Amino acid sequence: MAAIAKGAATGPAKLQAVADLVNKLSGDLEKISLLPKDRNDALEELKIYGRDPKYADPIFTKDGFTMLLRYSFQNPPDDTSRAALRVVANAMLLKPETRQMFVDQGYPAQACDRFKAGNWDDEFLLSRVLFLSTYGTNIDLPELIDNHELAEHLVNNLGRHVKILSDKRKEKLDPMEDMALGETLKLMFNVTHFSKTHV
Repeated sequence: MAAIAKGAATGPAKLQAVADLVNKLSGDLEKISLLPKDRNDALEELKIYGRDPKYADPIFTKDGFTMLLRYSFQNPPDDTSRAALRVVANAMLLKPETRQMFVDQGYPAQACDRFKAGNWDDEFLLSRVLFLSTYGTNIDLPELIDNHELAEHLVNNLGRHVKILSDKRKEKLDPMEDMALGETLKLMFNVTHFSKTHV
């Protein structure tokens, strides 16, 4: 029997592959057993499987999603946290119930605190998860504005974009910068729309 390419299993084989990946990554959180490259590869494979929620159920369970949130936020931003955050962002887009899990576990505050990092990938991913969490959840935007500087971070990030876009010497913009700007603008719209008295 030929080996299945990473992220290419379907049906029950996909469900088993996703369950195995979630279990392997969950175990690694409790006792480090994976090298950084292996961990990142496992998260990348989960991202591929998570693009279609059919037979990817373990990603969207409380335990599976919590594992992804822990990888996303328990350490400083790095390749592993970004890989996990990509899976989280896809999950929040495809399965709205994960948005409330994100809120219930207190991650919006951590996302806001990390939002000032200055990396385009981080800005894109954090803007997206914060934006998605403004729909169908009880997120406390005034709390994020007052105590986690969400409005200031939005303004500062937009200022960075303006500076880059106004620099006529730049011939080619980073496509990630453009995507980060789009997500930041969507988040800013929702923050101003849902928290009119705080902005």
